[in-house]
Amino acid sequence: YEEYSLQEKASMDVLIKKVERICRDNTRINLEESKKLGITPTERCYKVAEEAIYDLAPAWKSMSR
Repeated sequence: YEEYSLQEKASMDVLIKKVERICRDNTRINLEESKKLGITPTERCYKVAEEAIYDLAPAWKSMSR
């Protein structure tokens, strides 16, 4: 995808930085939200994945159920 969308500007360094940012930010969000909900981070990941797969709610949003 990077090579297609960025063509000559694509590089492994750019890709690694994007992946690190996404993982860092989403891990922090998952930890904070799971604490608010009183569930484990793993349980929240499963709920978020289920919502995304079955199009029940946008992924990585606070669950209110």
